Amino acid sequence: MTRRCSAHKPRLDTTPLVKTDLPGPPTLTIDKGGTLYVFYGCHNTVIRYAQSSNPYETSEWDDMSGLTSVPVGAYPSPVTYDGDIYVLYRTGDTHKNSYPAHEHGTIIRSTDQRDTWTDLGPVIDTSGHPSSGNDACVFDFDEHNGKLHMSWVIARGDPHGLPRAHAFHAYFDPDDESVYGVDGTEFGSTITWDEMSDSVVQAFQGQNVNNTKHAFKDDTVYVSFTHHNPDTNLVEWRLATWDGSEWDVEQVGDAVTKALTNNGQVRINDTGNREVHPIAHGGEVDENEEVPVEPRGGNVEVYTRQDGNWTHRLVAPTTNFTTWGRLSLVRDGPDEFPALFCEKSSSFAIPNIRLFAKGAVGQNATALKASLQTGYTPPLDLTREKGDHEGAVQVHDGSGDDNAYGPAVRNGEA
Repeated sequence: MTRRCSAHKPRLDTTPLVKTDLPGPPTLTIDKGGTLYVFYGCHNTVIRYAQSSNPYETSEWDDMSGLTSVPVGAYPSPVTYDGDIYVLYRTGDTHKNSYPAHEHGTIIRSTDQRDTWTDLGPVIDTSGHPSSGNDACVFDFDEHNGKLHMSWVIARGDPHGLPRAHAFHAYFDPDDESVYGVDGTEFGSTITWDEMSDSVVQAFQGQNVNNTKHAFKDDTVYVSFTHHNPDTNLVEWRLATWDGSEWDVEQVGDAVTKALTNNGQVRINDTGNREVHPIAHGGEVDENEEVPVEPRGGNVEVYTRQDGNWTHRLVAPTTNFTTWGRLSLVRDGPDEFPALFCEKSSSFAIPNIRLFAKGAVGQNATALKASLQTGYTPPLDLTREKGDHEGAVQVHDGSGDDNAYGPAVRNGEA
C-alpha cells in the first residue's frame, strides 16, 4: 500500500516486504501540530516510518528510514500523547527467553518527532509460560485519561500465528513508566506471564481467541474479541466489560463469523451505547475444521447494546461477487463516519480492491473525497454524497473507473 499514489502522488517509500507478507500493513498517528506519521513495512524486521512534510497534508513525505536504535519487530501500533509519539509492538525475529524476542512486547518513544527513539520495554513478557514459544501478539494501543491502554493475546509455537489464546488488557502510565491493571494494580515496568495469568489483566481465559480491541466510556473499559466455542464449533464475537470489580463477558448478540482471523472492533456511539462492528455471518463454519481460521471475509454488520439488549443491522452483505475482508474503526469517530472497510482480494497479486466508508455521508456530514489509489491506473478524485442516514457509501473503487464495479452498497442493498 505504501507505493500507491493519490492525485498528489504522496509516495512514502518502497516497502521492503514482499507483497505476499500480510503482517506488514501501514499504521498511522498524527501529532497536535498536524504532522502525520506512517509506520510500515516490518515483520520481524527494522521498524520503518515516514512523516508528512507539511501539517495536515499528504502531498509530500519525508522517509525516516529504519529505526535501528530500537529492537526489530512486527505489528507497530502508534499513539501520540502529550507531544510525544509512542509505538507498541511485538519484538524480535525469533523465539527465545531473553529480550528482545517474540515473547515480548515493547513500547518505544520519541520526544522530538524525528529519528530519536528510546526503548521503554519490555512491557509485556510471556516467556514464563509453561510451554515454549508464546508470542505477545499486541492488537490495540490507545490513550485514555493520560494512560496508554494495551490489548493482546498470546500465540503459541511455530508457526506462531495460531492457535492464539486468552484476552489481556492493561495500561502503561507514561509518568512512571509502569504497567497497571484496570483496577490500579501496579506490575512495575514489565508484566510477566505469572502476573498476567489469572489476574485482573486477563479479561477472558480460553483457547482460540483473536482480535482483541478496546474502547472506553468514562472509567468503563470494553474489550471485543473473537472466540472459537468448542461446544458449538462456532467462532463467536464476544465483549468483555470491566464493571469496576471484575470482567463481565458476553456474546455480542448472535454474532458469529467463519474464521477466527476475521476482524472487527468495539466503539461507543454518539448516544453513549456500545457498538461492535464485526466481519460476521459470512457463511457456515466447516464442522470438520477444529479451529476455523480460513477463509476470511463475510458481511459487514453492526451490533448495538441498548436497554439491556443487542440490536443488529446488516450494512454490507456478502454476495456472489463481493466478500468483505477488512474493517477498521475511526478512533473516537462520530456516528457520521465510524468506520472504513474494503473487499477481500481474490489474490495477493490483485491490489484493486474497493474501499468503502460506513456512516452518514452527505447531509449533516462532510463529504468524503477519495484521494487514495490502490491500483496502477491514473488516480480517481471522487466525491460522493449519499443519504443522511447510516449506510455504506463507496468512496473509491480502486480502478480509476467510477463504474467499474457497479453501484455502491448501502444499508445492505445495491
